[in-house]
Amino acid sequence: MKWESEEHVGIKEAAEWARHFGQLEHDMDGLLARLLGVELAVLADWLRPGRYVSGSEFAAAGLAEVVELQAVPHLFESAPTKRTRRSR
Repeated sequence: MKWESEEHVGIKEAAEWARHFGQLEHDMDGLLARLLGVELAVLADWLRPGRYVSGSEFAAAGLAEVVELQAVPHLFESAPTKRTRRSR
């Protein structure tokens, strides 16, 4: 396995690297789909270039739960202020 890049890579080596990377990417997508418990087609749609998956989409797929910010009021409380000690 070669982990370094040369300035002038031959076309055959570049093609082999691209093939290898494509296979690796496909295998990783399959693993991610299995880990998330979603169909590979759903994951493939999420992985399109330039596509960003929203939290609502994750929740709709059963992978997350939507929590309204009003349901966590402690997020809106102000931070406690530091008290300084007074010397006597």
